Amino acid sequence: ELRTTIAPGAMYAAADAEDPTDPAGVAELARDIGASVVIYATIERFTLSTDGTSFNPTSTLFVRVIDVEAMERVWPDREIEATERGYPLVASSFQQQGFAPGDPTARRQAEEDLARLTGLRLSQVFYEHLPEQASDTRNVR
Repeated sequence: ELRTTIAPGAMYAAADAEDPTDPAGVAELARDIGASVVIYATIERFTLSTDGTSFNPTSTLFVRVIDVEAMERVWPDREIEATERGYPLVASSFQQQGFAPGDPTARRQAEEDLARLTGLRLSQVFYEHLPEQASDTRNVR
């Protein structure tokens, strides 16, 4: 049972305070800010075009849950299809005709939309949802 939520910026602040020649691991940083569990996601890929020409926003990440007190990964367990890096998660928007946005404002908006979709998909790993809710990403804000 989780009783306390830690502000997301607290991890960044703890990491910034670290000695760059001897950085602490995620579990150590989480312990330093008082967390008992950390959801750790590493982004492998974040792109607006998977082939360099079409507009197909996609992100790929690996997700792990770490018990800070035990200093061990608790999810995914070995029974779930995962790699040592964690549970593979792909967030992909529907492919659109044409090219990825070229103008900086449109590109930034597309990147922000993909970031929101990635956050939504990450959160959905940890709760049950109805299939029709999961497929509707147009209103993710």
